Amino acid sequence: GDVVYNGLLYREVMLRYDAFMNQLVVRSSKKMSNVCVPMHLVGKFTLEGTDYVPRNGVFMTVLFSGRNLELVESMHIVMKERMVDNVKIMYEFERCLKYYVLRDGIMHEVDKLKSVQKLFPDFKKNLKAFAKQRELDFEKRRRVSLQSIIGYVHELLTQP
Repeated sequence: GDVVYNGLLYREVMLRYDAFMNQLVVRSSKKMSNVCVPMHLVGKFTLEGTDYVPRNGVFMTVLFSGRNLELVESMHIVMKERMVDNVKIMYEFERCLKYYVLRDGIMHEVDKLKSVQKLFPDFKKNLKAFAKQRELDFEKRRRVSLQSIIGYVHELLTQP
C-alpha cells in the first residue's frame, strides 16, 4: 500500500495494519524484518485501495468524502473471554464496526436511517423516500446503505 509518513508519500510499501493495537507495520525492503511505524507521524495510509485516515486518535476507513461532510468506518477489535472446560481463556478477538459522520468538525455516530435523519432534520422526508426507493437495508447492508444515504445528503446540501 501507500503511506504518508512525516509529510512524505511512500508508494507500494509492504504494509500491515493491526486494528487491535492501532499500529501500522512495515516490512523492510529486503523482507528481513518488520518495523512498527510511529503512528503520530502517519498522515494516512492506503491498503488494497482503501484509505485510512486519523480521526480521534484512531485510523478509520473513509467511505465518503465531500465538502464539509465525511462518512468514516471505525473498526475496533476487542478481546472476548471464552470458556473452555470451565476455564476462562482470553484469546478470541471480535471485530466491531461503527460509523461516523464528520460534519462541521464534529463526529456523529450513525447506524441507521433514523440517526441520519436526526443529524439532518431538514431532509427527514427526503431521506425516508430515498431509502425506500433504493431499498436500503441498514441491518444487513449497513455500510453500503450509509454510503448511499450520505452521498444523497451531500447532493441535497450542495444543491443551489
